[in-house]
Amino acid sequence: MACESVALPALTSDHTMQSLASDSCIQDTWAQPYIMAVLVPVALNTMVQHYHQEQQAGHWIPQACFQMSPQQVQHNEFQPQEQLQNTGYSMGSLPELSHAGSSGLWADMDDQESQGARLSQSAARRRRRQRAGERFDQPKLPGALTQEFHFPLANSGWVRPLPTGAVAPLAMGTSDQAVQIFDPQRSSELRAQLEAGGSDAALAVSALQAHVWALARDSQGCRLVQLAIEKADIRVGKALALELLGHVREAATSPHANFVLQKVVAQLSPSTSSFISEELLGNGARFARHRFGCRIICRLLEFCSAEESTHLLVDEMLQVPTEALELCRHSFGHHVVQCILEHGLARHKELIVEVLRQDLLGNANHRSASYVVEAALSHCSIEDQHSLLAPLVIPAVVAELAQSRYGCYVARTLLQRPEVDSEVLASTFPAVAALLASA
Repeated sequence: MACESVALPALTSDHTMQSLASDSCIQDTWAQPYIMAVLVPVALNTMVQHYHQEQQAGHWIPQACFQMSPQQVQHNEFQPQEQLQNTGYSMGSLPELSHAGSSGLWADMDDQESQGARLSQSAARRRRRQRAGERFDQPKLPGALTQEFHFPLANSGWVRPLPTGAVAPLAMGTSDQAVQIFDPQRSSELRAQLEAGGSDAALAVSALQAHVWALARDSQGCRLVQLAIEKADIRVGKALALELLGHVREAATSPHANFVLQKVVAQLSPSTSSFISEELLGNGARFARHRFGCRIICRLLEFCSAEESTHLLVDEMLQVPTEALELCRHSFGHHVVQCILEHGLARHKELIVEVLRQDLLGNANHRSASYVVEAALSHCSIEDQHSLLAPLVIPAVVAELAQSRYGCYVARTLLQRPEVDSEVLASTFPAVAALLASA
């Protein structure tokens, strides 16, 4: 993997540390995510450890760090711990260079081992555990951050510890009011206000505004947003829906937010919800094969089939015959193809028929594609229906389909067509008679 590197000056005793905020080199690198995440932390750890070692050895004190004049440094008029405490600098990320207590035991064992003395089994086990613990405390890979790593502030030459607690995803970028809405009691109050209607519903809707995206990803919040879109007037409902701009792709694959998108499509006007199909363009087939994404495209076909953005989305999904066939045979994609046959344009239906005819008998016996064959026999043009019926109404083919686990559903549809004499087929093929009896 190609990466960028930061050229650092050699750390010599006459080197003077400059403030991080005033160092133009480091400032330029802060805008690059990889350097900020990996290379800059490693460089800072290395520099801080080197400064600490030099300070303990008494060889070199960074002038800019401790704000001391050369005369004070020359006369040893500094106290490292007090200087660091006064500046707010934390020593947490600096490694302990001298070990108290148990470190003396391991030093004695090293001396004994170097002299040829044999360690007891218990002492050897303790030594192995100590060494394993020391290895565990170190970063496992170059660039890996320790738990106590300190990150630089943008406007300061010092470093400050990172917060130890992780921030919940929903709390990031949301106000306290949005977080409070997730409280069960508050959610129940808002739901009651929305269901009551009138001025109470208007107050509840105003409380949800500006927080739709955060609420849509929550199991209870998505229900509140759906109810708000349903109860609000057209203008406010549109404002709530437009808060999902830029989040459609993520919402389409969310187990909760996908219901909000469906409500937007079903409740609001096609022109308002057209931004959903526009954001799905470029990945239509992928979303059609998704467990939740297929629902969004089905709703678009049901309620926005006349929109140009919906036409473009269907064109994209069907333009490659192999991908169209994959959709027909996909456990989720076949639902989208069925909706295209039911609500789509005539040219889209013709494309699907051409794809089915490439392996019509195989598709009729397929677990998912058999649904598409049934839908095509009901919603395509008369000419396309006849082109599909011709190879399927052959008595031997009908008998074969009647014995198939999934083809029997296509056979049942064929036996209901006026072009097929079901009584003659039933008298000739026992499988057909059994299928008619089970209907």
